[in-house]
Amino acid sequence: MLLAALMPLAAQAGIFETSSPDPSTRLKTEPQLGWKDDGSKTTWAMPSLSVDLPLRPGLHANVSSGYGRVESDGGDRAREGLADSKAGFKWRFYENRAALSRLALGVEPKLGIPTADDGSGLGANCWKLALPLLAAYEAGRLRLEGQLGYTHAFGGQDDDILLGALALVTVTPRLKLGGEIVEDSPADDIHRRQVRANLGLKYRLMRDLELHGLAGRSIDNHRGDTVEQARMILQMLF
Repeated sequence: MLLAALMPLAAQAGIFETSSPDPSTRLKTEPQLGWKDDGSKTTWAMPSLSVDLPLRPGLHANVSSGYGRVESDGGDRAREGLADSKAGFKWRFYENRAALSRLALGVEPKLGIPTADDGSGLGANCWKLALPLLAAYEAGRLRLEGQLGYTHAFGGQDDDILLGALALVTVTPRLKLGGEIVEDSPADDIHRRQVRANLGLKYRLMRDLELHGLAGRSIDNHRGDTVEQARMILQMLF
């Protein structure tokens, strides 16, 4: 999202920017580390934490927050502290299982809470409301996911439109590999878009423990220099 592209990496549920419509069925915690360089500054999430709490079948609540650090390439003093937080829920409102395939649709409303200090560069300095529509289709070892989202920023900042498409392949029972294309732009000027390509993996270390990783960069950025990012998540189920 536009605001997210201008601020440090915020904690998010899942390694990919394109979100799944399937809620967690067990308590899930995801400690994560992140790095992003936009040509003028380097930002870190060190660490962040996302927690999913199942409420009933097809519905979970999520909260996330973290500690961030911003290092300016111009030599200014680095700033660090609490980053913005998020709270929301995910609801899968449609699911159709066939003999060899599955289709699911969901929504994931989420409130961005400005818990970072004003002017620190660690947050958006405003409340935000994200309203994404999520879809997933599975056939054999292939899973396709799509996302269409709108984020409203309270306080006069630009609203934001997000599009995402992800392909995820189960290589072995322990390993999944994925690639996604994500585009975000201001709602009032879609030509100021940023398009990013990300590659990621999910590796099951043991029954209730997975290691997730992602690396990506912008491939078409009408708002500045090339943006590069990397993230790592340790997913734990209880």
